[in-house]
Amino acid sequence: VPNTTTNTPDLITAIVVTDPQSNGEPTGTVDFSYDGTPLGSAPVVNGQAQLTATLSGVGAHAIEGRYSGDVTFLPSHSQTEVLVTGPATTTTLTAPTTAALNSLVTLRATTTSTAGNPTGSIQFRDQSGVLGTVPLNGGVATLTISNLSAGPHTVVAVYSGDANFSGSISIVESITITAGDFQLGTSQNNVTIAPGQSARFTVTVTPSAGFSGTVNFSCQAPAGDVCTLDPPSVNTGAGPASTVVTVTIPVGAAGINGIGFLFMGLMLIGAGILRHSNITGRARGFKLAWAARILATAALLIPLAGCGGYSNRMQPAPHTSSIIVTARSGNISHNTTLSVTVR
Repeated sequence: VPNTTTNTPDLITAIVVTDPQSNGEPTGTVDFSYDGTPLGSAPVVNGQAQLTATLSGVGAHAIEGRYSGDVTFLPSHSQTEVLVTGPATTTTLTAPTTAALNSLVTLRATTTSTAGNPTGSIQFRDQSGVLGTVPLNGGVATLTISNLSAGPHTVVAVYSGDANFSGSISIVESITITAGDFQLGTSQNNVTIAPGQSARFTVTVTPSAGFSGTVNFSCQAPAGDVCTLDPPSVNTGAGPASTVVTVTIPVGAAGINGIGFLFMGLMLIGAGILRHSNITGRARGFKLAWAARILATAALLIPLAGCGGYSNRMQPAPHTSSIIVTARSGNISHNTTLSVTVR
């Protein structure tokens, strides 16, 4: 039986072969069946039985011929396989060339034939395996997925055929899945404060290219300065998310300012003169007079020393502190720099 096209009449021939030492020609009939279903019977003439039948069902099928035997020859049977093909089909696939990680990707396959409307299903595949199987509806099958991994994907649509139409495969389409990312933004980049005060900055994470996940923050401040984060991590599943960075510039250790140093110096000088004023006469009176003048000047500086001349803290010199804020999620990391000016 030659391979044939579905729903096309074909001639099926069975040859009854006898032993070379046997005499005579076999007679009787041959019963034909198609996958176990009877097709009909034909008489054996000149060692052959022929039956015209229309085979259906695309794919491989078994045809069996059973010889009934006659008064001289015993019954026998044989089976062979026939491939039944259907009208040709064409399957096309449309897919985006790029997509963001975790975003929806729609694959659309269309199967057509000049002989009618194919039925059945489409299997979508990439290099990792089967992505999904979708029934044809009016010759179209659509699959929407969001689980493609980052990187390149080669996608095809496979139509396996149905009872009447042959299968077909689309050309390969390439899709590149890009990993998501995020950007950092700040409410302000520089704040001016006095020593002992705190500056607050709002740092916002804005997802892009389909990024969604947890972002962890850290901050690095110069020695002596303090930075804190509230909260230390955010989730961008619902969109942009923010943290508040608080930077504190502490006041320095206890000390004396310029007026305080002058006050103490004058006190020491006056005390030194008094200590060495044990001489007599005019020189002693002269030294005592100078000592009195110096101590009087020192006394005039007492109010100034008390109002800041002798401070309880050393005021740091004006300067700018740079604080580095790092946002990290997996292998993605971004930095931003905040500046605090102390005056």
